[in-house]
Amino acid sequence: GRGTEWVMPASGNSVLVQPDGKILIAGTFGPAPNARIARLNSDGSVDYSLTSPLNQGFGGAKIWGLAPDGKIYVSQSFAGFHISYVAFRRLNTDGSFDSSFAQVGFDYWGARDSLYAVKVLPDGKLMMSGKQEANNFGYIFRVNTDGTKDITFESPVLANGNQQFPWSYISDFGIQSTGKIVIVGNFITVNGIARSGSARLNTDSSVDMNFTSTVSGSDLEIVSGD
Repeated sequence: GRGTEWVMPASGNSVLVQPDGKILIAGTFGPAPNARIARLNSDGSVDYSLTSPLNQGFGGAKIWGLAPDGKIYVSQSFAGFHISYVAFRRLNTDGSFDSSFAQVGFDYWGARDSLYAVKVLPDGKLMMSGKQEANNFGYIFRVNTDGTKDITFESPVLANGNQQFPWSYISDFGIQSTGKIVIVGNFITVNGIARSGSARLNTDSSVDMNFTSTVSGSDLEIVSGD
């Protein structure tokens, strides 16, 4: 019966509770029709109205959030010889790929890209952080509802001062009610201004000179955006 089609080993890495109480989970589990992403009913049974399209590749999947219309933002990793690639995509509520959203790719080896944090904005756009060199998106960038880069927001320029490992990144961020953005990550300057591991950006991505944090480090995390 259907109850034997999907086995959930201990390899889930993200969970999201939908407004209707159903539960999305993602990881490296399988097989089809629930490979890497599945939706559970509130009693824990599998909701087979979602069919996973993530049946290819060897990596796992992660859920990043829901669009205002309930569509699902996910990423899937692909690992191979001398390459590690992550594809960020939007799924329809039935699990099919949303063709109206352009895939955002992160080539971890070739360009040393990274994806650390994603937040869905009230207008449906996305704010994403990490590092995306493949399309020159930058360290923190805003993505339109169709997956293209929002060119009205310019990513700040970061530097970490390490000549051997010069790769800076923004590991997390929080958006305050004013629209200003608090960032944390691996950097010692932002737009040429000394900021060690944390800073606040104005809405135009310039550095807020009225915010100076005494906390520094590359493993910080934003726990509140207020």
